[in-house]
Amino acid sequence: MLPEFDQLVTAALALSPDERGKLAERLLASLEDEEDLEDSGSVERAWIDEVKRRQERFRRGEIREVPADEALARVRAGLRSA
Repeated sequence: MLPEFDQLVTAALALSPDERGKLAERLLASLEDEEDLEDSGSVERAWIDEVKRRQERFRRGEIREVPADEALARVRAGLRSA
């Protein structure tokens, strides 16, 4: 690790518990923001691809539509049995 990193850690540990908590929150938020930016495109692309696959399977008659109340009943039943 870089000496600057060690100095930063030492300085951070010298902060009050409240200040360390605030610092930790900001650091975690910065990681989440970066992950969101990196992941949002790939997640969105994956969902678009999945929708296209499902549409194509529906058009070919491989799957059928399910009424919303039936789909929700299936989900609820699955949650109860889990």
